[in-house]
Amino acid sequence: MTYSNNTLARRFRNGESTGQSANMEIEEDSDGFSVVWGYEWAVYALRTPNGKTYAFDGWSDYSKSTNLHISLLNCRQTTAINQRPESIDEARELISLTA
Repeated sequence: MTYSNNTLARRFRNGESTGQSANMEIEEDSDGFSVVWGYEWAVYALRTPNGKTYAFDGWSDYSKSTNLHISLLNCRQTTAINQRPESIDEARELISLTA
């Protein structure tokens, strides 16, 4: 099922580990990390197995649509990281540096 960008972002914020919109997708890796991909190559957000969420707002200035996507993913419980990871491994490394 394809969701609106708003619904997909809400699903991620609410702990869902799957879902797809026109430009974003949530998937979970084998270690239990959930990632939101933008346009199938940019990591917009990551949720750890313990539920802590991170949004990579370094992407915000990439384009108007990307800025909107990042803003949809941010919430009070989200830690913003001003970076642009392009892989889950890179995103996991960035969050390990903030811990």
